Formats: sequence, C-alpha cells, structure tokens
Amino acid sequence: MKIIKKLLNSQYVGYCLTVFMIVIFGVPPSECEKEMQNDK
Repeated sequence: MKIIKKLLNSQYVGYCLTVFMIVIFGVPPSECEKEMQNDK
C-alpha cells in the first residue's frame, strides 16, 4: 500500500489532476494547486 501512497503524493499525479481540472471544469492551475495544498 505504500506504493499507492507514493503515487498519490507524486508531483506527476498532481500535474495530471491539475490538467484534468482545467479540461473538465475550466479551473485555473493556480486555483487547483491551492486546493491540492489545502488537502495536505
């Protein structure tokens, strides 16, 4: 399970989520990054 946590915490996943948010919801990257940091 540690591997999954590493994947979830990786910057790659954060980047993919940011792109996903922009494409699907039209959310600016800066807003998405704020949300990501608030979740930590």
